[in-house]
Parts: sequence; C-alpha cells; structure tokens
Amino acid sequence: MKLIKTYLPETLFLTAIILFWGFIFSVTNIGHTTYERFMSILLVVTLNGCAFIAFHIAWKLKRIKDAAIHQQNLLLIIKPDGLEHSSDVMKEIGACGKLHDLIIVPELPREKLEEHYGHIKDKPFFESTMQYMMSGPVIMGILTCDNESDVTHAREVLGNTNPEKADKNTLRGRFGIVEGDIIKNVAHLSDSFESGEHEIEIWKDILFRSQPTITERKIESHQ
Repeated sequence: MKLIKTYLPETLFLTAIILFWGFIFSVTNIGHTTYERFMSILLVVTLNGCAFIAFHIAWKLKRIKDAAIHQQNLLLIIKPDGLEHSSDVMKEIGACGKLHDLIIVPELPREKLEEHYGHIKDKPFFESTMQYMMSGPVIMGILTCDNESDVTHAREVLGNTNPEKADKNTLRGRFGIVEGDIIKNVAHLSDSFESGEHEIEIWKDILFRSQPTITERKIESHQ
C-alpha cells in the first residue's frame, strides 16, 4: 500500500495511457492485418514507454528535492570536556538521524565563537564560555534529521543545558559537570532547524574545508 501511495502519479499515468490506447485500438484497428496491428502496438508501446520513463524521472527528482527540503540539519559540537565521551555522544545522537561531516578542530577561532555565542555577548559568563570552548580540541559535525520529532528526540538525548538539572540518563546528566560559574556540558546541538542553518553557515569554512572526515578510530586515538 505504501509503495502504491509513493508511486501514485506513475500509477495514474500508466493507467491513463493504457485505457486511452486500449480505446484507440478498439476503434481504429478494425479491418487491419495482424502485422499492421502488431506494428501499431509496438510503436505505441515504445513511445509511451519513453514517456513513462521521463515522467517517472521527473517525479523521482521532485521526491528527492522534497525530501531534502524537509530534512533538518543541526550543528553538533562535542566540546573539550566531551571529547573523552565522543563515542557515546556520536552513538546516541547519531541514532536520532544521520551524523556526517565530522571533523576534529584543534582550537576554535575566537571570532567564530563570538559570532556563534553572540546572543550571550552581554552576559557575565560570556568570557568564561569563550575560554572554556577554546580550552582544547573539539569535534564538529552535522546531524541530519527527517522531521521535528527527531530533532526533539536528539535534544532530549543530550539533556538540559545545566548538567545538575539534566536527567541522569541523558548525556549531560551522565558526563557534564559544573565548576564554579563554568558549565561543562559535553556538547552543543542546535535547538531547531533555523538555528542549525544559522550555525552551520557560521562554521561552514571549517566544516567543509578539504580534509578527510574523521572516523571513530581516529577519535579514539586522539583521546
């Protein structure tokens, strides 16, 4: 049933041309020889077969485009304190979508961080956040989700921003710590598609620069 629903346009197109040409042949092939009918059928099948293939390709491209539009891209940053737990983070966050374009960044540039955290620039903890994020290497990547529920689930897996308030089963609840006024909360994940789009735009020069995507083995050897 799902297959029929997915390919409904092609099914309707095929049904229409079969009914149309069935009617045409029923009224135009009277008195024709068997050879003439055979050649007519062969020509019609060939031409309509090409038309059907073109119709199918057009709809396939539309489905691919629609799927891309509905996908949700979120930025993932495994922070310096989360690097030792990177395998757990990638496994659990990755289960919520497709995790890709993962790279190790030895040190985040301050100008990019200031743009990323521009919404807290007037807060007293802004400078400590800068120092925390620049205190060691991080892992950056993109999580592609199919729908909003996957985005919500990924955020739930990560947990509350404050590890002390996070559920103990979440990544931040298990691995995050609070040291004075510094909250070390393992990882950052965009809270919406709009935020993800904005944040990926900020970090695109680093995310998509020419270098091989990291593997779990490389991450483990880095720890």
